[in-house]
Amino acid sequence: MKVKPAVFLIRIKDNPVSMWEAGRTYERWTEKGFSVNLVDAYTPETYHNSPYKLNFELKRNKTNVVREFTESEKAVFFSHLAALDIAKRKASPSIIIEHDAKLIGDIPEEILKQRIAPLGHAIRDGKQSILPCLAYMITPELAGYFVEDLTLRTITLNIDGYMWEFANSYAGPEQVYDYMLNVQQNEEFREELGTTIDHGKRDHLPRDQW
Repeated sequence: MKVKPAVFLIRIKDNPVSMWEAGRTYERWTEKGFSVNLVDAYTPETYHNSPYKLNFELKRNKTNVVREFTESEKAVFFSHLAALDIAKRKASPSIIIEHDAKLIGDIPEEILKQRIAPLGHAIRDGKQSILPCLAYMITPELAGYFVEDLTLRTITLNIDGYMWEFANSYAGPEQVYDYMLNVQQNEEFREELGTTIDHGKRDHLPRDQW
């Protein structure tokens, strides 16, 4: 890839797990010739300082589990908004990545013909699953649109769900799948290190609390 978009790597400053993951991710992307810029993630303690406001309601998933968003899940939204806020002000497309976004393939030049392209996936229990917000290429115009989309809607899904919907709206389902094998979530030492997101209990809330 001759022309490489600027990369914005979201990491939690002073969090040992995030900083370790980000260090390895930074090395992999810079080795491939990308210019990587660090973006400080928001945390449960700091996301209230974001200039953006979001309307969170009960979180739902495909199996109809209904519960409150955890504070760290909310912080993920504001962290991506911080990176998107930078991307929407650039003159050319950007790639936004999370701290554990392991680059495993060469991103093709043709990606720059797209306005948006999710790049990430995970391997869990031997099965591949899509992770649209693990890494994604986005133009300044669509970065602005996605920011507006998130701030105007009622939030009931995680941010990967909204990125998937958004990418399908602007790229089409065929193109959305084209590039998702280029970046894989790093699972190395996951059991020893743990994760940085509290996904809460999976219990259903009583229907009268929906």
